[in-house]
Amino acid sequence: MIPSRGEAKKLMLYSYRHGFSGFAAKLTNSQAKQIGELPGVVQVIQNRFYKTQTSMSWDFLGLSKNFPNNLLNKTNQGDGIIIGVIDSGIWGDSEAFNDNGLGPIPARCKGICKSEGNFNATKHCNRKIIGARWYIRGCMEEKGVNKTMLKNYNDLSALDEYGHGTHCAFTAAGSYVNNVKYYNLNMGTARGGAPLARLAIYKVGWQLEEDGEPIMTTVDILASIDDAIKDGVDVLSASLGEDFKNLAEVHEDLALGAFHAVIHGILLLLPGEIMGLTLTQSPMLLHG
Repeated sequence: MIPSRGEAKKLMLYSYRHGFSGFAAKLTNSQAKQIGELPGVVQVIQNRFYKTQTSMSWDFLGLSKNFPNNLLNKTNQGDGIIIGVIDSGIWGDSEAFNDNGLGPIPARCKGICKSEGNFNATKHCNRKIIGARWYIRGCMEEKGVNKTMLKNYNDLSALDEYGHGTHCAFTAAGSYVNNVKYYNLNMGTARGGAPLARLAIYKVGWQLEEDGEPIMTTVDILASIDDAIKDGVDVLSASLGEDFKNLAEVHEDLALGAFHAVIHGILLLLPGEIMGLTLTQSPMLLHG
């Protein structure tokens, strides 16, 4: 099938080992078919692209701090919870992610946050943003680009240069920011849905052209889910989409990762409507 161990190593993109057993590799159709027929292989899926999606405001949910008996206050505003965000990264050097009033980082957290490229861990990470990883191999292989080409439009780090990931992270768990103004209009206090929760960031979205929308691939997303399981997140948010088929089947790529996340007690949330298709059939995915 593959002539040598050395050649197989060159073809390998990811080895999934924390939450589920599998790998991503560059294979011919014939090789993929042969592997799919091996005993113990559940499914071989093809790498494909996804696009970022947007989300609605929390306002319509009635999650006001002023009502002591609502869900926000009953859950202590997310205190102690780690939310993993799979998106285009994070711009953490902002008051929106301040760690005022937060205690120590939960001991179960196994995430990493290190300085790479223009991402400065001292500035962009704190007791709110407690992890930041990035994944690019799948995107590079699918588009036939190298890191030098990607550097024209991307910082090769967890830094969010597009804004979508930062927006979604704040929507989920942004800290309290008082006296917010927009064009000199006083807009009051801004916050995320669970303002005391912690954030673990998984950057999988990359721009391939100037002003282009970030795209992401199956194998990078699965690698981020695999690491998130190891990192100890409690819930995963992925505001992304594609022309999906039926996510009720376990072998459909995102549902595959979601299935193994759920086994480890982690729920994966996706947008409620993606590319005009309302998704309600997968028991492993919650659509908001």
